[in-house]
Amino acid sequence: MTAGLASGGLQSRLRGRQDLARERLQRLGFDPRALRPDPAKLQRARLEAMLRELHHAGVLTDEELAEKLSGLQADDAERQRP
Repeated sequence: MTAGLASGGLQSRLRGRQDLARERLQRLGFDPRALRPDPAKLQRARLEAMLRELHHAGVLTDEELAEKLSGLQADDAERQRP
């Protein structure tokens, strides 16, 4: 029971700090909502990291890694077209 109360208090404090950070950003002329990361860029970074890990582990050869990374770049270019 006390763990739940402590957890609620912690969440409340974190929310308060987040609100303060948003206010500071707004005072500096930034829109905090515009600072959220692009989901597509995050996904691409994750995929690239996974490919590099597979290469590092010896699962992918240099050629396979290069091929797959160029495929990611081609997908990015295709998405950016109007």
